[in-house]
Amino acid sequence: MKKRLARQLQNPGYLVHRKIINCHISRPKFPIALLHKPQRSPLRLRLWSSTLENLSQLMSQLLILRCTREEIFLTSKVWVDRYGYEKCRESVEESLKKLKTDYIDLMLLHQPFSDYYGAWRALEELYEEGKLRAIGISNFYPDRLVDIAAFARIRPMINQVEVHPYNQQVLAKEYMDKYGVQTEAWAPFGEGRGGLFEDGVLMEIGRKHGKTTAQVMLRWNIQRGVVVIPKSTHYERMAENFNVFDFTLDEEDMKKIGHLDKDQSSFFSHHDPSTVEWFVQVVKGQSSAS
Repeated sequence: MKKRLARQLQNPGYLVHRKIINCHISRPKFPIALLHKPQRSPLRLRLWSSTLENLSQLMSQLLILRCTREEIFLTSKVWVDRYGYEKCRESVEESLKKLKTDYIDLMLLHQPFSDYYGAWRALEELYEEGKLRAIGISNFYPDRLVDIAAFARIRPMINQVEVHPYNQQVLAKEYMDKYGVQTEAWAPFGEGRGGLFEDGVLMEIGRKHGKTTAQVMLRWNIQRGVVVIPKSTHYERMAENFNVFDFTLDEEDMKKIGHLDKDQSSFFSHHDPSTVEWFVQVVKGQSSAS
């Protein structure tokens, strides 16, 4: 079972082609009316959130709608302030209890800071116990990726990073491929920063194939072997997001998009000391609040 699930994660189109709705739950009161629509369609749900409380509320709503556990692909993350072996195990056990589930499909370490090695050892054990179906990392740049891939007992199965036409992560993907780690894009649209949705090249390619700019960006990533998790809470956009398997970008299209790469984050750089200091302050603030 574990090996089969790991292979599914390594299928670039798995999270979209299997008709899974990728829901980034960003609001405490997620509109339950949205969930009634997938019940009358072949769509499925993939749930992830920045807060456990939001996911817990949504899981309760799904039980009311009589969704089976197998219809949900549940992803969660361990935040930096819960790193270290003991804290990480406690965090995952707490998540399982609050979500009222026996297992989580994919658990990630959120950032490459603090005692992520201790946290990773906890995830390795929980994976072997069957409480986690897959384990991975998030925002690990190539140097940190090679570090944990080379020395961990179980290599990360996935690395969730910022990937879109303006930040294509070419070098990072080369190393992920080398170490058998699946690349997953947490911002396949770059949140539209820098005018990405209005980019002339992307719009031209979209008109050529009768597709939206967003669909072109998703198709481009999938053809590169990147799993995509587009953020949306609108049913129509979710449906549009996985309607990307009826066309193919040709070599010229891929080359044009490749030239758009600015090779820099649209958000922040983990190599910037000020970014690390900001994360430290956030963690300290959370620790003092608790």
